[in-house]
Amino acid sequence: MRPIAVPPSILSTFVGTYAVGTGARGTLPFGAGTFVVTLAGDQLMLQRPGGKVRAPLVPVGDSRFVFIGAGAEVEFAKDAQGKVTQITLTAVEGQVRGIRREQ
Repeated sequence: MRPIAVPPSILSTFVGTYAVGTGARGTLPFGAGTFVVTLAGDQLMLQRPGGKVRAPLVPVGDSRFVFIGAGAEVEFAKDAQGKVTQITLTAVEGQVRGIRREQ
């Protein structure tokens, strides 16, 4: 997968908090909590549940990213109106979904 350029105006649509329940599949090193997605300049950043450090998300598609330092892929899903509603993190250990909290 090669990185692509995504304008900050599009990246900003992914910014928010995403609640992760205890029903995560696999053995990811975190359980229930919140994914926090922020925008630092033109770089989308992700903080995992229970994490203290934000790491960059490198775009490889319109709503698909590589989570640098975690060996994982992140994909955002939208509803029929085009509003971002969830985040899915997929790693070799499994997959976890977070539902976007209203801001």
